[in-house]
Amino acid sequence: EDAAREAIEAAAAAARASRVERRSLNDKLSESINAQSGLEVDEDGVLQNAEEVTGKFERVEVDLNGTNPLQAFLGAGLAGLLSTVAWRFTTFSIDAYAKATPTESDFYLTNRLSGVMKQVVVGLGSLATGVFGVIALGLGLLGARIAVGISRGELTMEGAADDMLSDSGDAERDIYDVAEAIRRAREDQ
Repeated sequence: EDAAREAIEAAAAAARASRVERRSLNDKLSESINAQSGLEVDEDGVLQNAEEVTGKFERVEVDLNGTNPLQAFLGAGLAGLLSTVAWRFTTFSIDAYAKATPTESDFYLTNRLSGVMKQVVVGLGSLATGVFGVIALGLGLLGARIAVGISRGELTMEGAADDMLSDSGDAERDIYDVAEAIRRAREDQ
């Protein structure tokens, strides 16, 4: 019995020593990509030198002086309205699809495509609701931050447009100014 056990252990040790490490194709490709890109990954799959390869993120300071908080609040209100409209459309679509009797066709593809289109309509409505909602939240918070900055004296409204809807702050960004610049360029030729 001891001799058999020793023989089994010796055979197992020999098999372990001669066994070629088996790696999946995914592991081989991952190592190849990491070697080409200069990334160092430890045995747990955690990047070691990510900052060296990608560079550090730098904070960019933006001058908010001259920004009218009413513009941000107006944009937030418009985005909130669009989010509400998208939500109403989504709930209307869901109710309409739930109440409608399904039309069965003899053509299998028609049945499948009608189901897919219903899901696409509801999915796009939900996506629009979320996107416009996040935009409304961000613009509202930006407007609040600008208003707080103005009230504390950190920001000024110097250079803000008198009419918040007529001027975007950049003369060349206004469509009429661009048209005028094109007209002047043609006259100069």
